[in-house]
Amino acid sequence: MEYKRIDPLKIPESDLPLIVCEEDRRSFLGWAIKSHSKGQYNHIMELFKPCTVASQDPGGFKEKPIDLYLKPQVFLKFWRYKGLTEDIKKDWLSNINNDLKQPWWRKRYDFLGILGQALNIKWIQSPWANYCSERVDKHIAKPLKICLSKGSTPSDINMAFNTNPKFEVYGYWFMD
Repeated sequence: MEYKRIDPLKIPESDLPLIVCEEDRRSFLGWAIKSHSKGQYNHIMELFKPCTVASQDPGGFKEKPIDLYLKPQVFLKFWRYKGLTEDIKKDWLSNINNDLKQPWWRKRYDFLGILGQALNIKWIQSPWANYCSERVDKHIAKPLKICLSKGSTPSDINMAFNTNPKFEVYGYWFMD
């Protein structure tokens, strides 16, 4: 397979937002998520400003520099929505920014949902918290008119995008 390699630090604002699937090849948590979901990706986030991602992780929903993810053990896959209009872009970015402005308790991680995932009982989750794939689903559902399965994993979302003609791979980042 040929990969279109990109430099995430050089993605222009006009191409944003993008959805980013992460495979961390060395972390225990990454291994556990990939093993349980039988997928390749353990995390998903949104590149919404140049060099900046919105990421839901155990520390909460935060804005982070993408270079935190540019490590030798990390593989990143960037997805683009083909029908991105200015109105869709505005709504999507508004969803991200509104969530970033929420108080800490509205941005916390859904540890109960992870327990539900681990037990294969996806309805076990907190209605007041999210994990990464739930957060991305929340942001894109209305503006992109996409409905993902409740309890989707990062790999589930990647597979859904693989079969949806409205999405295309923007590129990949990894170190040799």
